[in-house]
Amino acid sequence: MLQRNPTDVLDELLACKPKTPFERDRANYCSAVSAAIAKSPEWGVAWVKTLVDRNLNDQDLWCSACQGWRNANFTAEQWKLVLDVAEKIAAPEEFFSAFAEVLEHGSRRETYTLPDEFMEQAQRIAIRIWNLALKTSPVEGDSYKDWLSTAINRPGGKLAKFWLQRVSSARKAAGDTWRSLPTSISNEISEMLRGTSGAAAHARILFASQLHYFFSLDASFARNELLPLFNWQSDELRAEQCWHGFLFWGRWLPGFTESLLPQFTETVIRKAQLEKRTREHLIYHIAGIALFRVENPLLNNWLPNQVQKLDDDERIQLAAAIDRSLDEIDVSIAENIWERWLAKYWKRRALNTPKPLLPKEATEMVCWALSVGRHFPDAVRLIPSLGKEIDFEHAGLFWRIDEKKGLARKYPEATADLILICLEFPLEYFFADEHTANVWRDLSQSGVTPEKLTKIREAMFKHGYDPGQP
Repeated sequence: MLQRNPTDVLDELLACKPKTPFERDRANYCSAVSAAIAKSPEWGVAWVKTLVDRNLNDQDLWCSACQGWRNANFTAEQWKLVLDVAEKIAAPEEFFSAFAEVLEHGSRRETYTLPDEFMEQAQRIAIRIWNLALKTSPVEGDSYKDWLSTAINRPGGKLAKFWLQRVSSARKAAGDTWRSLPTSISNEISEMLRGTSGAAAHARILFASQLHYFFSLDASFARNELLPLFNWQSDELRAEQCWHGFLFWGRWLPGFTESLLPQFTETVIRKAQLEKRTREHLIYHIAGIALFRVENPLLNNWLPNQVQKLDDDERIQLAAAIDRSLDEIDVSIAENIWERWLAKYWKRRALNTPKPLLPKEATEMVCWALSVGRHFPDAVRLIPSLGKEIDFEHAGLFWRIDEKKGLARKYPEATADLILICLEFPLEYFFADEHTANVWRDLSQSGVTPEKLTKIREAMFKHGYDPGQP
C-alpha cells in the first residue's frame, strides 16, 4: 500500500462493495490504512490532505489516520510534520477527538516520545481539540459507576493525561525557577475543570485523581480549583466522579488532608453509591489516613466513627489493610504508631467497640503484632483479650514469623507464646514446611524454656508434625 498513491487507495476503498462476508470490506481497508500510516507517518499526512481535497468527513477515514499515528514510531522530524498538520487542518470533530490519543500516547511513551521542544505546539493543538470537538461533547450515562475506567478511555480523559505530561514538561524546563503553574497552562486546565460537557467530566476525573501532584506543584491552584470538586454538597455527581478517580490513584499529602477529610468522611457515609472495587479502595484510604496522615485517629472518635459505618467484610478488609501497611513500613514508624494509638484501638476492638469483633478481623489483628518491633511482646500479651474470636484457619503464621528475619531469635518467649495460641485453635490444615522448621530452630536456639518447647512440639505433633525429627 505504501507504494501506492493515497488517492488511488481511497478510490478503491470508496468503491468497495463486498458481496460476501469473505471479501474485503471498508473496515478492512481502514485497518490497512492505519497500519500503513503507522509505518509511514508521511503517507498519513498525504492521506488526510486527500480527504480534505475530496471534502470527505467520514469518521472512519479520518480516525484511521489518527490510529496509525498513535502507533507510529516518530522521529522528531515526523512529529513536527504531523503536529503542523493537526494545528492547521480543517477536519471534522471526530479527527480532533481521535487526535487527543496521539498527543496522550506520544507524550507518555518511553521511546519515540513527543519531544519537549514541541510541547508548546502540542499545547496549542490540545486547546484546538478542546474548542473544536470536546468543549460541548454530550454527557454520557453512569458507565456502571466505573468512572475512572470510562474516563481514561474517552477523548476528554486522554486529553487530560496529555495536559499532565505538559505540566511535567513545563516543570522540568523551569528547574529551580518553578513557583507555580504557568498561567497559559492553569487557565486551560481550569476551563476544562469548570466545563459541563461529557469530556469535561472525564477530564475532571483524571485531574482529581492527581490532586496530590497538582498540590505539590501549585498548592494555591489545587486549593482553588481541585479541592471544591470533592464537595458532595456542591454537586453530588461531580463529587462521586472525582472521588472515584482519587480513591484509585490519589495520595494524601499533609497540606490538604485536614481540608479534604470532612468530604472523605462524607464519602464513607455515601459508600453505597460506589461500586464494589471503589469501596475496596475506600477502605485502603481509611487505613492510610489512620496510619500516616492523622496524628491520633482516635481523637474525636474519627476512626471508630468510620468503623461504625463499615459492614462485616469491610471491617475485615480494614484490618487486613492495616496489617499490610505495617508489614511494609520501617519498624520504627510502626513502633510509633503502636505507641500513639494502635494499642488503644486494639483494646477497643477487643471490647467490641464500636462494632462486634469478627473472627477474621481478629486474626488480621494478631498479625499486626509481627510488625510493631519492640512492642511485639506487649501485642502478644493482648491476644488473649480477643477471646475465642480468632480464626487462624491454617498455620500460615509460621511463614509470617520466618519472613520477619530474627523475630523469633530476638523475642523467643513472645514468639513461642504466639505459636502456642495459634496451635490451640482448630486448624483447617497444618502444612509444615521450611518456614515451620526455621521457626522451630530459632526457638530451640534462643533460650525458650524446655517446658514451653515441649508444649509447642506436642501441639504440632497433634497436627501430624514432629519438629524434633530431621
